[in-house]
Amino acid sequence: MIALPILLLSFLGLAALIVLVAIVLKRFSIKYYSISFGVGHFLFIIVMSCIYYFGSRDAQHQLFWILPATVDLPISLLIQILSFHSMTIFVVLLATLGSFQYAAIGWCIDFKLSKNRKSLLPSKSFIIAGGLILIGLAYWTYTSVSYLRLNEYEKAEIQLKKATNDFEKSMALTDAAQSYFKSKKYGEARKYAEQLLALSNANKNDDNIYGPGVYDSHIILGRLELLNGNSEKAIHHLLEAGKTPGHPTLASFGPDMSLAKELLEKGYKKPVIEFLTGCKRFWTYDEGKLENWIKEINEGKMPDFGMNLI
Repeated sequence: MIALPILLLSFLGLAALIVLVAIVLKRFSIKYYSISFGVGHFLFIIVMSCIYYFGSRDAQHQLFWILPATVDLPISLLIQILSFHSMTIFVVLLATLGSFQYAAIGWCIDFKLSKNRKSLLPSKSFIIAGGLILIGLAYWTYTSVSYLRLNEYEKAEIQLKKATNDFEKSMALTDAAQSYFKSKKYGEARKYAEQLLALSNANKNDDNIYGPGVYDSHIILGRLELLNGNSEKAIHHLLEAGKTPGHPTLASFGPDMSLAKELLEKGYKKPVIEFLTGCKRFWTYDEGKLENWIKEINEGKMPDFGMNLI
């Protein structure tokens, strides 16, 4: 009787976990992965429940419940390596918690259905191994929380020191320039944006560095010039940003429109329209947004750039 309420609580906890991770991923504009994550995991629960209740009833099915962990954890760790914002570690912790919930659900169902319940009790070696894993997770969680308490630019500085190649360095420089700008530390933002531009120009044959790097650096430098009252230089940087050859991220999620919006607010319609027109070369999945924005600007309206205001 004890196994049933634990099972129900595990199901509810897992469902809440799936929804929460999906929301976090959607917040990062990873819309399609968010949908596939949620739908795929709910389908998995249904399928595995059917296997348990209508299939062969033995005590060997825990492997099926642990199986998703082999997918969740590598994907989450991959997201961490790619440096998707500071909530990445939170997603990894959620996926780790999900792995334990999968195991708990499987064990509870086995406990309820198995005829030989003594075989389900953990051995001493299993308890010792589990204890060591929990100690390791506790230490990792502590270090992760300490990292999360840092400012965004402090995290970027750490990633910059850890960079072992130009690609990692370009990602860290982008994060540093953007986070310093958001923190209104404009001197540091300019320094890292200029370093990013120099690094990008030195790697013109590498689309993963040059494409996003030249765009992000010019956008930040343009916003800095606009803060200093140099509108002409800001326009120059906007148009230079629009000359990027593109990148899969720019092609799917689209470019940052912050500088374009700020120039529109100062009445510079023509260069912004020229910039938006140039974005058609690399933003292949804009779903008609560029044309709509150009139309609204010509009508004297301020477009709603939505998630493209990074």
